[in-house]
Amino acid sequence: MFKIEFEYPTSSSNKPRYTKSQPNKYISKALESNHEIYRNVLQTFPKYFEYLRNIDIGVNEDAREPHYINPYLPAFDSVSLYCLIAELKPNVYIEVGSGNSTKFARRAISDHRLDTQIISIDPYPRAEIDSICDRVIRQPVEEVDLSIFDHLQKNDIVFIDNSHRCFMNSDVTICFLDIMPRLNPGVYLQIHDIFWPLDYPESWQERYYNEQYLLGALLANGLNNYEIVLPVYYASFQPELSSIISPLWSVDEKFDQVYKHGGSFWMRRKPTNQDSQKLDDESNKEKLFEDFMPNENERTTKKMNENSNHPIFLDSEVFVQTNNHLDEEAFLAKAYLTYLERPLDITGIHHYFHYHNQGLLSRQGFITHIQSSAEFKSKAVAKIPFWFHSIDLGDGVITPGYRATGSPFSEQAIGLPESLEGMSVLDIGAWDGFYSFAAESRGASRVLATDEFVWKSGNKAGFELARKLLNSKVEDMEIDVLELSPNTVGVFDVVLFLGVLYHMRHPLLALERVASVTASTLILQTHLDMLDCDRPAMAFYPETELGGDPTNWCGVNLPMLKAMLKLVGFPGFKVVYTQPPQQRGSVATADVVCHAWR
Repeated sequence: MFKIEFEYPTSSSNKPRYTKSQPNKYISKALESNHEIYRNVLQTFPKYFEYLRNIDIGVNEDAREPHYINPYLPAFDSVSLYCLIAELKPNVYIEVGSGNSTKFARRAISDHRLDTQIISIDPYPRAEIDSICDRVIRQPVEEVDLSIFDHLQKNDIVFIDNSHRCFMNSDVTICFLDIMPRLNPGVYLQIHDIFWPLDYPESWQERYYNEQYLLGALLANGLNNYEIVLPVYYASFQPELSSIISPLWSVDEKFDQVYKHGGSFWMRRKPTNQDSQKLDDESNKEKLFEDFMPNENERTTKKMNENSNHPIFLDSEVFVQTNNHLDEEAFLAKAYLTYLERPLDITGIHHYFHYHNQGLLSRQGFITHIQSSAEFKSKAVAKIPFWFHSIDLGDGVITPGYRATGSPFSEQAIGLPESLEGMSVLDIGAWDGFYSFAAESRGASRVLATDEFVWKSGNKAGFELARKLLNSKVEDMEIDVLELSPNTVGVFDVVLFLGVLYHMRHPLLALERVASVTASTLILQTHLDMLDCDRPAMAFYPETELGGDPTNWCGVNLPMLKAMLKLVGFPGFKVVYTQPPQQRGSVATADVVCHAWR
C-alpha cells in the first residue's frame, strides 16, 4: 500500500459524470453504430446454451471448475468468453490477470475439444489456476517480454483484466501503449470492467479506476485500428441484444441468483493501411468479421431490399421498390430463393405465376400462397434476430421468445377476458405484440399496439412479421407513455400496461397519462419493492440496482400501487396474480398483476 498525493483535488464531487439519464453522447454514438455486428456475434451464442447450463451456479468442490456466482466475472462476461472461444477456436488464449476467466476458458476448450493453448500472465500464484494453464508467467505484465504477443494470429484472444489504473509503467499503460498497437490483424482483445456509455458505478468511486477513460478517449474520437465486437455492459440493456441470450436464464430458476450483466468490452484488430497494401482489397473485406457475417442468402436479401421499408415481407411495397431492377418473374424467383432458401427457376415460377389454378394467379395471390405455408413462416421467423414473446403463428410455427404461453405472463395469467367482443384495447409497451394479437383473437373491435423505447431501438421487426403472418388488423403507433392522451391515441375500453411502470422516471405522471386514455379497465403488471413496509412506499433505482438494468427506475409496494391508481381515477382494485419475491441484482422484488377499474 502506498499513498498518492494529488496537487489538485480529483473532483469537487467525485461522483459519476455519465449516468443512465445522461450517458456520454460521443461514446453512445460510437456504440450505437455497430448493432449489426453485435447481433451477428450474439446469434452464435445460443448453440452453446446447453453447455452453459451445465456449469455450476455456486462454488464447485473442484476449485478448477468455473461457477457463475463470483465477485469478479459476472455471468454475461462468462458467457461471452466461453462462446467466443468455442466459436473462434483460437490457437492461443493469453490472459493478463487470472481466476474465473481462466476456468471458463478451460471449460470451453474442454467441452469442444479444442487445441487452444492457455497462457496466463499474473504475478500471484494460485495452484488451481496453474493446473489448468498450458503456460504460466508469474510476473507483472510490465516485466514480461512482450514479443509473446507478436506471434498471435487471426482469432487468437487476449483477455485483459488487470489493476484498471493507469500510472507510469502500470499494467494499464502497457496494455494501451505497448500491447494494443502490436497485435496482428484478426486478433481479439477483451478489456474488463468497461461500463460505457456510463461511468464507473458510484460505489466504486474510492477505487480510482481510470482504465475505461483511456478506452473512452479512443471510442469518442474513432477507434482507428480496432473494431468493436461486443460491448457486454452496453448490450445488457439493449433489448434487441440482451433478448438473444435471455433464454439461457429463463429455463431454470437457479439463474435468478446470478448477476446477468457484465463489463467485458470485446474488440478486434483490423488491418492497418500498411496491412491493406499486402492484401487484396476484396479479401480484406471478407476477412473482417467473416466469422459473424450473414450467409450469402442473407446478403442477397439485404441487397435486394436495401430500399424497402419492410424488407422481411414479400408484399407489394417491396415489389414496387424493386420493380425497376427486376421483372415480376425474376422478383418472385429471387424471393422464393431468399425466403425459402431453395431455388426455383424463372421458367417454373413463370408457369406457376400465370397458369396455376386454371387461371391467372395474381401477384398478391402468389405471395399469400407462399406466406401461408409453414415452411415460409419458419424461415421468416428464423430471420428475425431476437424475439421477446412466444407467439403461435399457426401451422405449428411458434416464435422462440421466452415470454411463452403458459408462463406467468400468459394472457390467462394476466386475466385477459375470454371475450372482448366489441371492445377497444390499447397495448402499451407492446414489443412483439403477443397481448395485442391475443386481444384481437378474443374479438376486440379495435386494437392499438404502442411502443417507443423497444421499437425505436430497432426491435419492431418481430411485431411486423407476426402481424403479417397472422393477417392481423392490429394498429401500431410509436409513442412515449407520457405522450398518451385522448387527442393522440383516443380512449379505450381496456388498457394493458404490462412491464412498463418500473421503467418510468415519473411513475405517477405515467399513470395519469394511462388513466386519461382508459374508459373502463386497466390491466397492469409491475415489480414490487419495499415489501416489508405497510405504508405506501417506492424504491428508487438511480443506477442498476434492479436486475443490473439501468432502464429500471422504481419499484412500488402494493399499498403505493393501490393508492396511486385510486388517485388517478381507479377506485376499483384487484390483484389477479403474484409471484413470490426473488433476488434481482441487489434488490429483492416480487411481480404482481392487478386489475383497476372506474
